Amino acid sequence: MNFENQVYVQPGEVHWSAEPCVYKTVLGSCVSVCLWDAVHGFGGLTHFILPLDRAATGDARFADVAIPRLVGKLRALGSNMLVAKVFGGAAVLPKGQSVTVGDSNTQAALTILKSQNIDIVAQRTGGANGIVLQFFTSSGAVQLREIKAQVPKDFHYDSKS
Repeated sequence: MNFENQVYVQPGEVHWSAEPCVYKTVLGSCVSVCLWDAVHGFGGLTHFILPLDRAATGDARFADVAIPRLVGKLRALGSNMLVAKVFGGAAVLPKGQSVTVGDSNTQAALTILKSQNIDIVAQRTGGANGIVLQFFTSSGAVQLREIKAQVPKDFHYDSKS
């Protein structure tokens, strides 16, 4: 039996705890950064939507707010040995640019983690399908399940309308 707390993390949220937790979220072009401290056996997770908070709102929907916030909260709990796992960033939104929202989110996460001197020990980003993610903070383990896009046979799309 698993008695760990289970938390569903919505887009734009940051969660952390010194207690064992299972964080669950669903990602498309959004990115989640799982931070884990193996010494203390705790961690946290971000689920951000866009890379930069250009309007300086302080909103965790943005990577440049969410990741430093999570790092700060975990360091305040006594962590100084964080490692990161990065997930999401799929190209699920309509294309029209060579760089997708998912690509921009992934690059922002990697850049911010590097600036925070946090090693990335696992990464599954990109692709065309979303994922369901579960992060177990007691062990640092992550489980992923890919969401296959299913389009009905009678579905028609005209990008010019």
